[in-house]
Amino acid sequence: MTTSSHCRFAAIVALSIAMVAGFTFGLRSAPAQAATPAAADTYYYSLIARHSGKCLDVWDGSTDDHALVQQFGCHYGNNQQFGLVYVTGDYYALVARHSGKCLDIPGASLDDHVIVQQYGCHYGENQQFRLVRIAGNYYSLVARNSGKCLDVWAGSTDDHALVQQYGCHYGDNQQFYFRYMGVG
Repeated sequence: MTTSSHCRFAAIVALSIAMVAGFTFGLRSAPAQAATPAAADTYYYSLIARHSGKCLDVWDGSTDDHALVQQFGCHYGNNQQFGLVYVTGDYYALVARHSGKCLDIPGASLDDHVIVQQYGCHYGENQQFRLVRIAGNYYSLVARNSGKCLDVWAGSTDDHALVQQYGCHYGDNQQFYFRYMGVG
């Protein structure tokens, strides 16, 4: 096997473990304080919405805190690549490759229709997601703090449609294909 094949195999194994853990353990009670994950190789993916074929994207490639997450036509730039960083149990942080910041549910809200943002990684429950395998390589992402899914607003297929948290119904606008983009 080539080095590239080894990296791809390791990424597939890591994603498979996350998938099995999501089905086996479900949601867990919160720790008193989230630990900072140990340093390790990060595997990066572009997340492609099943209903639209468009990628999760940090708006305009911003590196600022509070930059919104949208769907946008896939160009596979670094603002459309997210690293899976193991946090605890069956939860991961999604770290934007271009900024090093985490996908974040603002204010740890429990409400529907809260727009997902990027924010400096602190690995709290509002930055932790469980991957739920739907079919093939499609997964839904469930926020630990709320139990709600990442969702493309109103099932829109338009560029710039915002990504929100919303009650899980596992429809096509809550399913994302993980396209492997490399290790960093």
